[in-house]
Amino acid sequence: MNLIIYNSFNRIFHFLSLATSYKRWKTTTAIICTFTSILLNNPDYLSFYSTSSYHWEFSDYRANWKTIYDQSLHPLTPQHHTESTHRSKRAFRLAPALVGKLLPHTSLDTFIRSLFFLQHALGFAFFYLFLTLVHQLSGMKAYAMILTLGLPFIYLGNAFFWDTYGWFDGFALFSLLAATYSLIMKRLWLVPLFLSLAFWTDERSIIVSPVILFWIPLIEDKQGQTETYPLWKKVALLYLLTIGLYISIRLSLGWLFHLSIPVGFSSLVGIKMVLVNMQSMPHSLLNTFDGYWIFPILSLIWLWNNSSKTYAVCSVVLFTLCWGISYSVLDVTRSLTYAYLWILLAIILVGKNTEYRVATAIALLATTISFISPTLFFLGKSSFSLFNFHQLKVLASQFTAF
Repeated sequence: MNLIIYNSFNRIFHFLSLATSYKRWKTTTAIICTFTSILLNNPDYLSFYSTSSYHWEFSDYRANWKTIYDQSLHPLTPQHHTESTHRSKRAFRLAPALVGKLLPHTSLDTFIRSLFFLQHALGFAFFYLFLTLVHQLSGMKAYAMILTLGLPFIYLGNAFFWDTYGWFDGFALFSLLAATYSLIMKRLWLVPLFLSLAFWTDERSIIVSPVILFWIPLIEDKQGQTETYPLWKKVALLYLLTIGLYISIRLSLGWLFHLSIPVGFSSLVGIKMVLVNMQSMPHSLLNTFDGYWIFPILSLIWLWNNSSKTYAVCSVVLFTLCWGISYSVLDVTRSLTYAYLWILLAIILVGKNTEYRVATAIALLATTISFISPTLFFLGKSSFSLFNFHQLKVLASQFTAF
């Protein structure tokens, strides 16, 4: 039995070696992830051909986009919506609306499609950037490829393609990753730019943003030595200035133009929602990252055993803060997904400190678990794992008819 398992792993490693020896293996991997997401987890393309959502859970589909369109025309004009709706939370989420205004459009429908397909393009870029970052910092092609291929089976990989409802999680998730990549590449002037784009897309980006400081020990100077104090000062100052500028502008806009967002149980935001969402535990927590939870567990063990207890404790405290805030709103998994940079950091730590075959086996396990139990997201107490073949077939028949 041991010999069979050993031979099987040898064949897997040989296949992975061949797959990653291809010149354009990164681009190919990103394309596979994109098409996997489109095929399996984006069941609402037909919304573009109707006045309501294909799924009753998101019946405010058209109204969401109308709100964003109106916001692009009059970004500083208060809009009044029912407190419990997503639309009432959009007052300071100005980035998607302003980006949409710059894209070519002639009506609400073309406005919707322009932003929708832009987010698809960002999805492809996200897969490519995720793959590049893991490969660059771990030094393992197969490890990076396997973990990227698992993303279409969790909400993190599907946020860009599922979102026909104008939520724009994809904008924020990509911006956070781009800010991290800019930091690793030492393009520090881009860090506040991408962080600001994330903040003005969704406030949940602010909660996870301190993770950017925990990536600094991974940056190496030209001699291959880890940079420490001087870089800490620069990045910390840039980060604090970015946060301070965002808060100042937001408060000023709120005061000058009477912009605000509702809070409290009636708006499905607040401490009481934690009690409601605890009913879906542990599924809503585990299904957010599925098999990828292996990495924070392993990285914390490694940090604790290697005299990095302060780093480990601070990481746990900040991640717990992200978890608590995620459970204070209705859409648990969407909110907790913003903490993915902590998971990605753990993936890097495991890759840098684990032997190639062991790390690759762990990556295979994480991706396999996510494949076996694919989850789009938890909304309240209901889990969604939806497939798009039927709609693609309907759309194909419509095109054929012409």
